[in-house]
Amino acid sequence: ARNNSPTAIIWDMPDSQDGYLGRPTEEIEFARNAVGACQFGSQHRRATLEMSRQFFPPVTTAWDGVKQVVLIGDHLANDAAAMTAVRRWLMAGGRMWIMLDLVHQDTVERLLGDGCPYREVDRVGLTTLQIQAPKGSGRPVDAKASNYEQPVQFVRTLVTGVEVTHTLNEWPASFEQVYGRGKVIFTTLGMRAWL
Repeated sequence: ARNNSPTAIIWDMPDSQDGYLGRPTEEIEFARNAVGACQFGSQHRRATLEMSRQFFPPVTTAWDGVKQVVLIGDHLANDAAAMTAVRRWLMAGGRMWIMLDLVHQDTVERLLGDGCPYREVDRVGLTTLQIQAPKGSGRPVDAKASNYEQPVQFVRTLVTGVEVTHTLNEWPASFEQVYGRGKVIFTTLGMRAWL
C-alpha cells in the first residue's frame, strides 16, 4: 500500500515578529513545489502530508502510512521521540530525501547518529551553476551552465560510504546512502538549481 501512500514533508514555519506564524521563505516554497513536481511526474497525482510545527507521531508504526519523508527543516530535531520513530522507520526500509541547504548538520547527526555520511565544509551562494553526473553513470546533466540573479545556496560537503549521483565544481550536489534496509537521498544545492 506504500505506493498509494502520501509523501510526508517536514518543514519549518518561521516565526513572525508579532509572535504569530510567518510565511514560508522562497527557498522552502521552491522545495515544497519540487516535491510536488516529482510526485506528479511519477504518479500523475500529488499526495503530500505537510508537517510544520505540529505533533509528529512518536511511534514507528505511525510512519508506516507514508511512502517517503522529505526533510526540509530542523523542527523534527526538537522532538526526540519522533526522531527515534523516524530513524527506526528508515532503518526498516523507509525512504528519505534530506535537502541539506535547508537542514543543518546537527539535525542530520541526531537523526542518523554514527551513520551520518558527510561533513559540512561551508555554505556558499552561487550565481553560475553547471550540475554534472559521474562519467559513465548515464544520469542526466546540464548541457551548459545556468545563471541566476539571486545566489543559490550550495552546501559543500566531504562524503564517505555513499554513491555520489551529481556534482557541482567537483563537490557532491546529490548523493545516496543505504541506511539499514532504507535509503536516504541528500541534495546539497538549493531547489531553484534543480527546477
